[in-house]
Amino acid sequence: MKKKSFILFLSLTVLALGLIIMPAVAAEKADTQSVTKEKSCYRLIPQEVYSGPPGKPPSPDNKHPVCKVLLENLNEFCNEDPPNMVCEFKIHPRYRNQLSVPKWKKLNIYKNLDRIEAMIRTPLEIQAVTAKNKSFQDKVWQEYYADLKKGLENGTATLHEANIDLCNLGKAYEVLRAEHGKCTGKRIILDPNDDPRVAAFEYQQSWVDVDYDASALRQLIDPSMFKMGTMKDVFFFQGETFSYKWYRNQLWILKPFKDREANGNFNTKEICWFEYIRN
Repeated sequence: MKKKSFILFLSLTVLALGLIIMPAVAAEKADTQSVTKEKSCYRLIPQEVYSGPPGKPPSPDNKHPVCKVLLENLNEFCNEDPPNMVCEFKIHPRYRNQLSVPKWKKLNIYKNLDRIEAMIRTPLEIQAVTAKNKSFQDKVWQEYYADLKKGLENGTATLHEANIDLCNLGKAYEVLRAEHGKCTGKRIILDPNDDPRVAAFEYQQSWVDVDYDASALRQLIDPSMFKMGTMKDVFFFQGETFSYKWYRNQLWILKPFKDREANGNFNTKEICWFEYIRN
């Protein structure tokens, strides 16, 4: 009899503990879900395919593994102001084995202005379409230098270099990163007459140019090729190089490559677009 009473007592005790613990577990799970939902400040923009006359291009399919990893990393920094990757690319410790940025070495920009000029001029001097147009080459550099000069005068201009595989060629070359202007991350309304709640805007960023230095460009470009302008900032994911830029509240990820189907021209492929949904 005593044994049966003891078993009954244990059963009632377990039942009572279950009634206490289960709501607590459910509440904890709900809290976790709430936190997860609260932490989502970026979303991947779903792919859209446009048909009909030429116009807006199709958006990327988001299938590359970098899209998922980068989304998770971005959502670790939802309390950042400005948003992550506007002025600085922050990487959460959880993703440092997959994401990284170049180890840039700072140079004395005043002593290396000739290297920046060569970076801008060299493609124009080699490409057949611009090689004989000296006045055009001068104009491009003069316009670039006019903006760079402001940075030299206000102390925001910097120059760095790194030896990296910028365009995923399977070989590293010397690459320069020139920057001028101050990145505040402030939202700039494009039309002051618009309602700020729905107005188109862009983030106030510094101007960044990343490209091969002149010696590398001379090895990689020939007269028959066409090289588009410089890139913005870059990062690495699992041995590949990616560039990124902001378009209003959208972060675009691109992969540089040499397009064998287009005469070996240097190009970029859009990999994924993110939207910052906490403004």
